[in-house]
Amino acid sequence: MSLSYQIIIFPVDDSYKKKDLIEACHSVELARLATDTSDWIKVDSWEMIC
Repeated sequence: MSLSYQIIIFPVDDSYKKKDLIEACHSVELARLATDTSDWIKVDSWEMIC
């Protein structure tokens, strides 16, 4: 039996209003760029609208 894994990253929305967070749309884009070459790590922006 072969196991298959996938990691999904969910950056937080701007509504968290934490002092040092970058804007949500930038966070999603940075995460997508960082995982662009991976076939098992994905980014999902379900928590925000960009």
